[in-house]
Amino acid sequence: MNEDLIESRYKLTTNEQKILLFIISKIIQSDKDIYKFYINEIEDLIGIEDFKNIITDLQKRIVFIKEKNKYYQFNWISSAVIDDNLIEIGIDPKFKYFLLNLNKDDFFNNIIQLKSIYSIRLYRILRNNRSESKVYYKLDDLKRKLGLDIQKYKKYGSFKKSILERAKNEINKNENTEIHFQIEGKTESRKVIGVTFYYSTTDLLNQLAFELLTLSFNYWEKHNKNNVDLANESRLWSCNNGRTRSLNEHLNRKTKNPDINRILETAKFILFHCDKNLCIKNDIIKLQERIDNFLYI
Repeated sequence: MNEDLIESRYKLTTNEQKILLFIISKIIQSDKDIYKFYINEIEDLIGIEDFKNIITDLQKRIVFIKEKNKYYQFNWISSAVIDDNLIEIGIDPKFKYFLLNLNKDDFFNNIIQLKSIYSIRLYRILRNNRSESKVYYKLDDLKRKLGLDIQKYKKYGSFKKSILERAKNEINKNENTEIHFQIEGKTESRKVIGVTFYYSTTDLLNQLAFELLTLSFNYWEKHNKNNVDLANESRLWSCNNGRTRSLNEHLNRKTKNPDINRILETAKFILFHCDKNLCIKNDIIKLQERIDNFLYI
């Protein structure tokens, strides 16, 4: 269901998208369709001072959603009541059905630092397909999904340089998006007719795995334990005559293909058997969640 909304048609500014994603991140399954927020909470979080005017504009904007053979048309916000520092936002119950199926909190946190409207839009599209190794879009379809007039950027080179490359650079450099990709145009009769996006998450995933093992092992050492203790007690790593070769190679990042599942199990073991320093534990858990997000979404 989330792809129905992500692939829908609408045009929003960067700040409008960020405010909407904040609101979506707070929506929960309930009988209520009115949500209350403190205005300064949003202003402090995403640095938008002209909040009231943006809310007014959002009430006027329409999103079109296609689900199978049905077409839906909604206002992003059905009502708004602003009182000093408090705002009540009303969401159409039928529209809320689509919003609830978005991956909310991590999705908002992942893109809050993106500045370009096309970076945000492209990230939402690519994230929905990242279980694949690549995804292809016809050129006109891609422009529509990005909210562009298909007549704009008639030359593919301009479209690639001004929109795709800029979005790619911003998304790839932002560690919170957890997506790396490359772009390749498909030509036919010397004319580009489509774009293939190739996902490249392996390097980043390996880096996160190494960071998780290092952080977990540092936590283990704070309990007066060493690598031999970890291998013997967890039985996750081999230990021959007091030597833990594989574990050491992972700790020193000398292997090109880290055993990610074993690293995750090691982190779980250490968390279960150690109880000091809550801050480090929370950091380990966050890294686990980022890796799980790669592997299972």
